[in-house]
Amino acid sequence: VTINSQDELMDLAKTFNRMIAQLKKYSDLQVDKIIKEQTKIESILFSIEDGILMTDYDGNVQLANRKARSVLGLDMADSLEGKNLPGMISDEKIKDVISEVSDNPKENFSREIEILLSSSSRVFKCFSLPVVTPNKKTKMGLLIAIHDITLEKEILRIKDEFLHSITHDLRNPMGAVKGF
Repeated sequence: VTINSQDELMDLAKTFNRMIAQLKKYSDLQVDKIIKEQTKIESILFSIEDGILMTDYDGNVQLANRKARSVLGLDMADSLEGKNLPGMISDEKIKDVISEVSDNPKENFSREIEILLSSSSRVFKCFSLPVVTPNKKTKMGLLIAIHDITLEKEILRIKDEFLHSITHDLRNPMGAVKGF
């Protein structure tokens, strides 16, 4: 505010201008903090090895990290925000699992899916949970997580083979001992 007088109005205008300058500084600091936090969150989401998708309740994508795009066969370059997720997935088997998981956003509900790649296959566990604002009042959509469990499946298979082999190898000598 520009006032060219030598009275209380000029003092009020100066105080008002200082207040505006301080508020602008504070606003700029807050914007910088928000941008830093957003950058950190994006870095984390796009660095982790689990697929993370966030959709609204109509199935429109709000966020998809690199791994989710890769597993679901979605284009890495295109912006997916606002596009319908089931409509973008071409593999019917994957689409069915994602739809089933999306329809059942419960803590203990998950589905496994095996995806065949050119030289191997990978097994993924998919589940979803509702996304709620921190004050737990507003539901924002669904978080769909896709976790690679190929290694766990392979370890279970090796363990089962080992136990089968051990019981088979011990059964023959034990049968002979029992026979005597």
